[in-house]
Amino acid sequence: MLQAKYNLGLFDDPYKYFDTVRAKKIFSQQRCAFARATAAKTLFCWRIKFDPALKKQGSIAVIGPLADSRRNMLGTWSVSGDYTKAVTVVEGIKTVAGGQCTIRYAKGANLSDDTTFAKSQRIRPGD
Repeated sequence: MLQAKYNLGLFDDPYKYFDTVRAKKIFSQQRCAFARATAAKTLFCWRIKFDPALKKQGSIAVIGPLADSRRNMLGTWSVSGDYTKAVTVVEGIKTVAGGQCTIRYAKGANLSDDTTFAKSQRIRPGD
């Protein structure tokens, strides 16, 4: 991956291929709808909805520093996307569960052991 980025000249100019027109096409309503439909079919959500062993009752624990972060849902497109339109993992599970079970979220761990970095990465739930 690093070699490909080097060959593309992204170490010298990380915004070399940045194109606002292209970004708008990528985040078009049609593509966002397709991405949401695809995400709705992921294994975990599918199992909650269709697997009789996983009923919509009781409690589900969601653990991870990014599971309730809208900003992280866009991944590498975060610089040109609108994170406020993203749905977090926690929100998605709550939607699929339909309010019939308790969803418990815990950060679980920092993204790094570097305390300075960890402090700078404090993410408010849903942000």
